[in-house]
Amino acid sequence: MPRPRFLDPTERGLSQLGQEILPVLYRHRLLTAGQLTQLLRPAATSTRYIRRQLEVLHGRGLVDASVRRTSRAGELLWYTTALGCEVVESGGELAPRAYRMTEDAAASQLQEHTLAVNDMGLAFVQHARRLGDECGPLDWDPEVAHRVRDGDSRLGDEAFLVPDSVLRYIHTAPTGDGEQQRMLLTFFCEIDRATMSIARLAAKLHAYARYSRYIPHRPWAAAGRRQAGTGGRHGVPATRPSPGSCWCWTAPLTLSWRSGPTICGPWWPRTHDCNRPQTCRPE
Repeated sequence: MPRPRFLDPTERGLSQLGQEILPVLYRHRLLTAGQLTQLLRPAATSTRYIRRQLEVLHGRGLVDASVRRTSRAGELLWYTTALGCEVVESGGELAPRAYRMTEDAAASQLQEHTLAVNDMGLAFVQHARRLGDECGPLDWDPEVAHRVRDGDSRLGDEAFLVPDSVLRYIHTAPTGDGEQQRMLLTFFCEIDRATMSIARLAAKLHAYARYSRYIPHRPWAAAGRRQAGTGGRHGVPATRPSPGSCWCWTAPLTLSWRSGPTICGPWWPRTHDCNRPQTCRPE
C-alpha cells in the first residue's frame, strides 16, 4: 500500500516523512515515536529520524507533545496542534473530524486507551505486511458513530453505537483459475483494559446486539406509514441491498498473540445472495 501523502503548498519545506506524519497524527490523536516509526518506516532500526522530523514539525507549531503518565523515562506522546489540524484539513485528503486533541486531553488518563487502540491498528498493519495484504497507517478511524435508530424510535432512545475503532483491511487470496481475489473487510474493534464498569460494558454489548439486528427503513416509507396510521416498525419492508452486495460476518474477530498477532476464526465475510438481511450490512 502506498504511504500516506500530504501535500500542501504552504509546507513545501517539510520533508516527505514530515508530510506523512501530519495526517497520521491527525487521524490517530496520540502516537509515540516508536509507533510512528513502525507505521511509516518499519525498516528503521531506531526512532532517531522520526524524532528529528517531529522536532521540525514542533518548531513550526504543527505538532506538540505530552509526557506519558505511566513512563518513568518521560516518553513523549505526539499530537497535532490546532494549526496542524488546519493544515491537514486544508489538504482535502482526509475527512475533517470534529474532535481535536488538546493539551489537556493529551495529558489526561485517556492516554493509555488511545495508545492501545493504535497498537491494535499497528498489529493489523504488520500482519498485512507479512501476508501481502493491504492495511496502511490511515486505515482505521477512532470512535466512528453509527446510528441505530430510525424515525420510529422513541424520544431519548439510544441512537448511536460508537466502537473504539473502525478498521479496513484488504485480504488477497488466490482463486481456482490462478487469479487473485481481493476482499475489503471492515471491523468494529473494541479495546478493554479492565477499566470499564460492568454496567457500561453491558450497555455497550447491548448496543452491539441492537446494531446487529438493525435494518434501516426508507424514510419516505416510514413517513407514509405514520400518515396511514398503520404503526409498527415492521409494517414496511426494510431497505435491502441487491443480491451479492452485502458483507456477512460469520463470527467475531479474534487476535492470537502466541507468535505475534494472528487473525483466527471463521470470520471472513463472504459475498452472497442476501437472504438473511438481519445479519448483513450494506457494502
